[in-house]
Amino acid sequence: MGQNGSSVGRMASRPATVASGLVLLGFGTVPLVAAVIGSFRPLNGDANQVSLAGYAVLLAGPRIVEIAQVIERTAAATVIALLLGVPAAYFLKQLRSSRLQLLALALLLTPWLVSDMLRAFGWQLALSPNGIVSTLWSVVFGAPLEGLRYNHGAALLGLVASTLPISVLATFAALPRSGSSEWLAARELGGPDHVFRVMALGQARLGIAFGACMTFLLCLFASAEPQMLDGPTRTSTFTIAASLSNVGVSALMAFGVVMLLVTASMFAALVFAWLAYHRPRAQPLPLDIVLPPNGQCQGLRRPRRGLADRAVILVPPLCCCIAVLLCLCPLAALGLEALRQPSAAGDSWGFEAFRLFASSPDLIAALSRSAVLAVAVAMLAAAGGFAMSMTIWNPARARIVLLSMVILALLPGEVYALGLLQVAKAAGWAQGAPFLVAIAHLIWIIPFTTGSLMIANTAIGRSVIEAALELGSPPTLVATKFVGRINWGAVVAAILLSFTLSLNENTRASYLGGSEPSLANDVFGRLQAGLLPENRGIFAIELMLVAAALVSAAVILEVLFRASRERTGG
Repeated sequence: MGQNGSSVGRMASRPATVASGLVLLGFGTVPLVAAVIGSFRPLNGDANQVSLAGYAVLLAGPRIVEIAQVIERTAAATVIALLLGVPAAYFLKQLRSSRLQLLALALLLTPWLVSDMLRAFGWQLALSPNGIVSTLWSVVFGAPLEGLRYNHGAALLGLVASTLPISVLATFAALPRSGSSEWLAARELGGPDHVFRVMALGQARLGIAFGACMTFLLCLFASAEPQMLDGPTRTSTFTIAASLSNVGVSALMAFGVVMLLVTASMFAALVFAWLAYHRPRAQPLPLDIVLPPNGQCQGLRRPRRGLADRAVILVPPLCCCIAVLLCLCPLAALGLEALRQPSAAGDSWGFEAFRLFASSPDLIAALSRSAVLAVAVAMLAAAGGFAMSMTIWNPARARIVLLSMVILALLPGEVYALGLLQVAKAAGWAQGAPFLVAIAHLIWIIPFTTGSLMIANTAIGRSVIEAALELGSPPTLVATKFVGRINWGAVVAAILLSFTLSLNENTRASYLGGSEPSLANDVFGRLQAGLLPENRGIFAIELMLVAAALVSAAVILEVLFRASRERTGG
């Protein structure tokens, strides 16, 4: 029986797949169509005329050069994140201690509980002449470092540190379990270099591609790191969009359409390269295989490459340590700043920031509203992503879902928010309604959850799902009781990822939230106003969120190991 007609295809219901795809495409493409139509309006906004003035403004002046600078920085950050993230994930997957493995993943995920503006500000503190980096350097070499911040290198460092978790997690999820037959076969056929090429660059290539795409998109539309760490230009898509919005809405919409075409072209090039790589071709016989007269193959083990093997042994753990340090460095700087109490007589240490937070009703209201909204978005995004990840066992329907996810992931935040705002005005919805922000966040986040859970599901063989279905279990029960239990860690990670992305998102919330308070907007406004004493309460919020993340990770670890002991009878 064909793949699409086998019993495992029942895991992806056709009506559910089509309905979910249409709903997501509707929420995603209707605002996009409104944005495309708006890009062909005159700068004065006259809806009865068609004009290319917005595109003319975009092509005039230095904006094309600025767009090229943003794309160049994005590409560099993506490459560096992959060069660190892939070996780090390869090392973590081979750790024999599950507790140490999950602890390292929790440390990598913890910084995402911190607002991107505060993470960038943490790097600003860490790279200052009196920061952590300069202090450690002076202890070792006797002289402080200067000139580390406010340049392109600092912005690139901040982007790499912010996007490392997605490249590590995507590759980690795509790798088979360490004790599986794939690992055993790879080790039998060659040394560490061969195992790395077969597993990290072969088995995990889907995760690497997904991580590269998501890293590229996050870096492309990032605004906090260029705003806080770059030099005088502070060039980012946010600054370009802000300058164009002062000219006219049509110019901003034209910028969004151009960025959409740029990212779509890159994705298309990636797809064509992928198809060309997987085109069937003749496989030459390795020269090191000896064929005796009786036809029995001997000498299958590849010759060891001493230098390459040693590099594979040493580089992945080093990359893992660097990744953890890069993720935790801004948090350490923020933690020290939260406990520091500046005064005219000198600095002291205490918990003044927590008192400032407790006495700030605006901060409490912003945190409460953002947390409630983030919880709702996280549950919906994880549930929707889990349901759509079942299509991985039905290639035809999986392509529909993946196409929908790619379209949603390509939507620039500013353009989508303005397009949705125009749709809301036409429908008579009030600006600032929480469901508008929830829709925008859900459309932005669900590609991350769907892609990560699809990658996690690839570790479950089709034959296993077919066996469960042939025993009489309905697809819903197999999905929840079987797939859900196996990939429970991936589902929890998807929930935490969705929560943190929604909690700290600034662009969509600022356009659609109106005057309603949100944590990201409050943090952004306070940092823009300067680090006044009354604004230091924001550090207390971030410390509490980090502490909550560590406690949650500890609880999840304990639940996982108790369940594991119960299953094994230990």
